[in-house]
Amino acid sequence: ILLLYRHQRVFDEEIIRSGMDILDIGGWGMLAQAVIESGAQCMILDLFTEDQYYPDRVRALPHVVGDARDRACFKDRACDAVTCFEMLEHCGDAGAVFENAHAWLRPGGVIAGTVSMPGHCHEADQVGIEFFSEDALRGLLVRSGFSVVRLEPTASVVVGDSPCCIYFVGARSR
Repeated sequence: ILLLYRHQRVFDEEIIRSGMDILDIGGWGMLAQAVIESGAQCMILDLFTEDQYYPDRVRALPHVVGDARDRACFKDRACDAVTCFEMLEHCGDAGAVFENAHAWLRPGGVIAGTVSMPGHCHEADQVGIEFFSEDALRGLLVRSGFSVVRLEPTASVVVGDSPCCIYFVGARSR
């Protein structure tokens, strides 16, 4: 599977390893399929599964239909890692997503993902898009109980591209 640079990092940095249980929030299937091929288990949490945006290969992957802002849509302490790539800016309450992810993770679990930077992946005036500075993202992670492992601007698609998103990794600290 050809992964985007932002997705490949979670494998290169051994955030995702064989035998782990992964929850991919808002996943389009590329990452989930690669996770399964790596020997880990993956569940996609999203608002849709039968939507026209999802190709058949994604609909065939394990799904939970639900809203990541609602803690009840997934079991507490049920996964080793949560991934959320370029979806937090669309959800309207990233703090709730981080708090829920913390609850869904087992002790020692991690959250990893990216958020778009203004002027790159979305139009700045697009309705429903919330952009985060590095400081704001760090604050959300810490307030939700994570210690910040990594937080840096990065290329999204190809190594060497100019940064267009912020890559983050947080560890469940309590």
